[in-house]
Amino acid sequence: MDTTQKTISQEHFVYLFQNGFRFDPILYAKKAIDIFRTNVGYFITFTFLLMLAYFILKRLLPVWLSFPLRTVLPLFTVGYYWVCNQTINDEKIKMRDFLMGFSRFKPCYSAGLVTILPLILATLIGQALGYPFLIILSILALIPSILYIFALPLVFCHNLSLWDAMETSRKIVLKQPQGFFIMYLLIITTNIVGILLLLVGLLATIPLSHAMIYSAYDDIISQNHDKV
Repeated sequence: MDTTQKTISQEHFVYLFQNGFRFDPILYAKKAIDIFRTNVGYFITFTFLLMLAYFILKRLLPVWLSFPLRTVLPLFTVGYYWVCNQTINDEKIKMRDFLMGFSRFKPCYSAGLVTILPLILATLIGQALGYPFLIILSILALIPSILYIFALPLVFCHNLSLWDAMETSRKIVLKQPQGFFIMYLLIITTNIVGILLLLVGLLATIPLSHAMIYSAYDDIISQNHDKV
């Protein structure tokens, strides 16, 4: 399978930082639904298998191994992004496409760790200190998660170094902070609904969340590309 990274010049990113870009969370939600519908069978099947494997391992493994188990999850996020990319480009999907994050394990794991580590630490510390601290720390942990939301696709799709991907993601988000906050709020709300539906709803809301993020990423990166 061809995993060649798209060529995006540094000048293109500079252009985006200087001139800005359109950002429409509602549009990305609609695109996410279209992506999900196109390959609904693959998305639901893989999400079910991933959730099943995670819950089984969490029960079987000792508590101290739950931390490294969570840090691997962003590698599957890369897989969701790759399937979204293939769907947008009308490419045929295979189940192994969801494992593409493992094809570039080190850079993808490092980028994923940056986004998920604050949330993991907030959960662990919050659980130890009590429910009020859990809420406060979880809210604070969302800040780096939002700022570095594009670190993973920038590393995987464009072969940026971890630091460059983090800085590029941060600058993009700070250009449209309100828009990204609204999008993140939509994602959180969507997954809360999935949880309330006896967790079955997560089979749809998890892939929809990843599709929304990738739709935003793909739209932003492709804007004004011909002007640079």
